[in-house]
Amino acid sequence: MRYGGRKTKALTIAGSLSCLFVVCWIDWITGYEFLFFMLYFVPVSIVAWNLGRVSTLVMSAVSGFSWFLMDRIYEPHSKHELLWYFNGFICFLSFAVMGLVVNDLRRRLFQLDTLIAAWRTPLPAVPPRLIPCAWFAVNFTRSCCSVFAEPCLFQAAPI
Repeated sequence: MRYGGRKTKALTIAGSLSCLFVVCWIDWITGYEFLFFMLYFVPVSIVAWNLGRVSTLVMSAVSGFSWFLMDRIYEPHSKHELLWYFNGFICFLSFAVMGLVVNDLRRRLFQLDTLIAAWRTPLPAVPPRLIPCAWFAVNFTRSCCSVFAEPCLFQAAPI
């Protein structure tokens, strides 16, 4: 599937990074009392819709790392250091899964549009020289079906 050109890719990356910056800023202002985990999906979804899978995974890593940093800026509220890294990895996984789902939805929608466009194209007309052959094939099929079909299969059962 073909995505946009260089300019579209650059605008998508710039827009998603600026969106991520705004989400990080809101998360920093509100502190860790509010959970803005879901807002980090927005830049990942933008990249997933407009760019490919590799870009989606990169943006998922950037969003996961940004969430990790914003959570780490505040004084630690966890007893174990390993939990910080585990939470950051889980955030990355959730961003990656959601991004890949959005990317796959976009790809399938593109395939469906292609199928619908192909379905709507008119069939080519039957050449006049093949019309007698087509008529013979249809009538021959009908006669064969009526000769070889068992009549009892098509009759109603006696009451």
